[in-house]
Amino acid sequence: MPISNWKTILQKVNAIAGELKALNIHKGYEVLITVPVSPDLIGGILGTMAVGAITVLPTAGITFTGFYQMVKARKIKYILSERVPILIRVLGLTHNIKIISTQIIANTTFKIKPEDVNPDQAALISHSSGSTRKIESHLPQPPSVACPA
Repeated sequence: MPISNWKTILQKVNAIAGELKALNIHKGYEVLITVPVSPDLIGGILGTMAVGAITVLPTAGITFTGFYQMVKARKIKYILSERVPILIRVLGLTHNIKIISTQIIANTTFKIKPEDVNPDQAALISHSSGSTRKIESHLPQPPSVACPA
């Protein structure tokens, strides 16, 4: 990855961590991240961990019903999202959940200082449905080499 991309990601980490700190999100808080694979996702995961909070990732392809059940079961109070669909906005309003949009987080001069956390605290909770598909690719095998006797 080119250096400019790493700088972009570091800026995202700093901006998201700064926003979370401003909202008083810290150790032990769970932040559900619904951002597609992008620098914002990496920034969200690392920014959340930097403030000592727990990153929660939903299952890929989750339905709204499944999403709602996960939010309710985990008692999620913070959602970091790139785009905020109307159903998530309604969920936020009706369940006192703070929706944080990566689109409105300004680049800040905030410099992260990672928080110390209890070693027993989870750093990342990733929900996965697993896969029942057949493996479609394999690592290449080195060719056989005959050794002279």
